Amino acid sequence: MNGIMIGRGVFSDPFCFRKSKTDADNHKEELLALLNYHLDLFDSYQPILGRPFETLKRFFKIYIRDFDGAKELREKLMHTTDTDEVRQLLEKV
Repeated sequence: MNGIMIGRGVFSDPFCFRKSKTDADNHKEELLALLNYHLDLFDSYQPILGRPFETLKRFFKIYIRDFDGAKELREKLMHTTDTDEVRQLLEKV
């Protein structure tokens, strides 16, 4: 049961296992970098696993939060159809 609760905690703070907390400004960049890494992994494993792009959308709220304009960006991301579109939106942030 404890493993399940720790797993759920990662969805609210992907950096929960860090020894020290980071400042809010750096946190945004780290979350965006982590989303880009997630996109890279999706692109490399998608041909093997065959997961549809739509499965990524549930993770956008984990990465895109706690900064000005996050809600609007998430709404735009929900209308994307592939990882290239997501990357194009993230470049504008």
